[in-house]
Amino acid sequence: MDFSWSTPLRRNGQITLPLILNEIYLAIFECIAPTDQPLREQCVGTFSALALVCRFFCSIALPRVFERVIFSGDTNGNRTQASRKTKWARQIVANTEPAKSVALYVKECTFELWDLDKEAKWLLFPFVMLYCQAMARMSNIRKVVFSASFVKKDHWEALAELKQLDVLEFCFCSFIEDPPDKELTVRTVMLFGTRNSPTTFTLRPIASTSIRSLSADEVEAVLKIAAFRQLTIDNLVLNQQIFDMEPLLHVFQHLPGLQSVTFGLKGKAVTSSLIGKLSLKKHFTRLHSFTMKGIGFSCVTA
Repeated sequence: MDFSWSTPLRRNGQITLPLILNEIYLAIFECIAPTDQPLREQCVGTFSALALVCRFFCSIALPRVFERVIFSGDTNGNRTQASRKTKWARQIVANTEPAKSVALYVKECTFELWDLDKEAKWLLFPFVMLYCQAMARMSNIRKVVFSASFVKKDHWEALAELKQLDVLEFCFCSFIEDPPDKELTVRTVMLFGTRNSPTTFTLRPIASTSIRSLSADEVEAVLKIAAFRQLTIDNLVLNQQIFDMEPLLHVFQHLPGLQSVTFGLKGKAVTSSLIGKLSLKKHFTRLHSFTMKGIGFSCVTA
């Protein structure tokens, strides 16, 4: 990586000091905030200030600041921060700089705390539309998370524009509108808190052949999806502690091509006779890893 075009100059008054290697600066930034971890809230101000020092610092710090963006519907949250994000979103939609370029730094976008009561939802719709239009222009996004949020047509249309989208996560969401007739090619889907959600309807816009990994906390939700869609996933993770093995076995019957399976057991499922009758060779043709976690034990087959 060549940063010679922007190596920071060092002076003490009129005296030019020896340059510091860019690798040393990078090591310092890594100590402040490791690149393999999300930038902590207390580091956002630090990296924002560093971005103003020189072009080299800006090229390192600014992508970290905008790598993860959260659009919050919390009406009791930080109003100043919400106002700044609204202004930024409007600038992105208007295709103005530097907002347009900064939008390309975003790799993960989250919509959280939008699932208000029916009377209040319509007040938030204009902001949702604005943020969705802005997100559609963040073309390098790889992950989108919906947490305690309603999901409407505007969201699906924006997701369809994200050609690099790889991970889609829904956590305690409500789906309030029919999705558009646009296909998403997402490799990883995560579904949590879907007990009262129409699961098969949720995944309708996602191409069945593109999904390689599915994580969920309800075996019944996975069974509905597996029965409704012809999935060819490689990886299945169930965060729910399984009480009854029979629904899980039905899931396995629909997904014979699984390569990796992880789930937990609890209660009577731990001593279920169905475990003894579970034949991995019979259920799976490509299995590489099978992990069961229970009370006081963990079983891994590779």
